[in-house]
Amino acid sequence: MNWEEWYQQQHRLVRLAVRQFWQISDYGLSTQKIITTFFKWTLIFGIIYYMWGAVDFYLLEVKDYPGIVSELFVLSDTQEVVSPLLVPFRALYFSVVTMTTLGFGDMYANAHSFFRGLFGSVLLVLQVFLGYVLLGALVTRFAVLFTAGGPAAKFTDEKT
Repeated sequence: MNWEEWYQQQHRLVRLAVRQFWQISDYGLSTQKIITTFFKWTLIFGIIYYMWGAVDFYLLEVKDYPGIVSELFVLSDTQEVVSPLLVPFRALYFSVVTMTTLGFGDMYANAHSFFRGLFGSVLLVLQVFLGYVLLGALVTRFAVLFTAGGPAAKFTDEKT
């Protein structure tokens, strides 16, 4: 079975996901597009984590465990409020750590509220999965570059 036959036999949602993946990676030809997509999604998730917490903390005045990420606005062990200038950077840091699947454990999905915990866990799983796929695509792209002789290959071919 070739690629086109396999693609046509798949469910519509699978075909949509595969098509999106190929567009993200520019059909496996663009390292820059994969990296740009990785950082774009990291930023989008960071903004979501920050905004949800900011609405809870500043507008709804949830002071115990605001947002979908614990330890982002309030440190639970000391109940110390994190500086408002530092919180956006912490949200971005958490997003990078999650996207790269490092998971240091200093921040995590809010387990103190069912609603926030559920949405936080779903978003984190989605981000981890997206990180796996994009980092896998990037590693594959690098392998193709090295196998094909890399960027210098076209120069060596011209000289011979």
